[in-house]
Amino acid sequence: MLKKVIVSLFILCSFSFSNEITIENSYIRAIAPGLTNSAAFMSINNNSKENIFLVKVKSNIAKNVEMHTASMKNGMMSMYQVPKIEIKAHSKTMLKPGSFHIMLINLNKKLIINDKYKFTFIFSNKKELSILIPVKKIMHNMKKMNKHTSHNMKNSSSSCVMKKDMKNHSKMHNKKMNQDMKHNSSMTKDNK
Repeated sequence: MLKKVIVSLFILCSFSFSNEITIENSYIRAIAPGLTNSAAFMSINNNSKENIFLVKVKSNIAKNVEMHTASMKNGMMSMYQVPKIEIKAHSKTMLKPGSFHIMLINLNKKLIINDKYKFTFIFSNKKELSILIPVKKIMHNMKKMNKHTSHNMKNSSSSCVMKKDMKNHSKMHNKKMNQDMKHNSSMTKDNK
C-alpha cells in the first residue's frame, strides 16, 4: 500500500512539474556548410506561482552548450554568456535572435533539416525537463542583424582566446556571421 502511495505521489509531482514549465516553438538554427556554431531558440512558459531560473542546458549536440544573451552597446550588438535566465511566475521568456538564446559551440554533429536532438533544461528549483528540438532553416530577422555583431567569449567556458587575441577572434566571428547571412540571403532568393 505504501509503495502505491509513493509511486502515485511521484507521478503526481512529475505531472505537476510538466504543467508548471513548458517549452514551445523550439528550433535549432540550420547553418551554412563549414560553420561550427549554431543556436537554439524557444519559448519557456512558467505556469507556477514563483519565479524560476533556467540555470543549465545539456546536450551532446556540441562540445559546449551555453546560455547567452545580446545587447546593443555603442551601436554594436554584443553577445555574451549568462549564468541564468529568469522565467517569471505566470509568464514566458522568449529565447530568440538578438536576445536570450542557447549557444551551441563546436558542434559534434552535422545539422540536417528536421533532425531532432535531445536537450535537458535544468531549473533553479532542481527540476529538469528533457525535450527533442528540431533543426530548421529560418530566414526572418537575418537582414536585421548588424554586420558588426561580435560574440564576446571572455566569460565563456569554451573560450581559450587570450585578451590580446580577442580582436582577431571577433573579426573571425564577424566574417563567419556575414557568410552565414549571405548564405541565408541567397537561399531566400532561391526559394522565391
